[in-house]
Amino acid sequence: MITWRSILRGAFTRFLPGAAGLILALVAMVVARGTVLDDGWTRLLALEVASLSAGYAVVLGFMRRQLRADAVPDSGKSMIVGAAATAVLLLVTDSIPHWRPWSLALASFSAGGLSAALMFFPWLTRRAAADPATHAMKGTER
Repeated sequence: MITWRSILRGAFTRFLPGAAGLILALVAMVVARGTVLDDGWTRLLALEVASLSAGYAVVLGFMRRQLRADAVPDSGKSMIVGAAATAVLLLVTDSIPHWRPWSLALASFSAGGLSAALMFFPWLTRRAAADPATHAMKGTER
């Protein structure tokens, strides 16, 4: 079973830098064109990155009992997922003209959670976490 420590370490040391790195690169490109961003943008982008990471961690928390031990949520996969979730979120938010901060946070949370579910889907097992009592009963039924 995947531990909460591994999930949180993956969310804060891999997923968050991947998401923030892509956002910072895009902001640098916008600023290089001469656009001036005010403090509201900084807070909005921080909210977006925090919501992405929270969605990632919460969904992995729900999936952790069914994930195999080799899923390793604190590996480099999480950084790729962070960047991919951010790219998808930016594409979605660009297509809708007016966003409120709460709706952007909800969209970010959903994108982070969906990216976690899609990335770690191959490591899901059909059965719940191994329970020694269940295995003992199955052995006696034969």
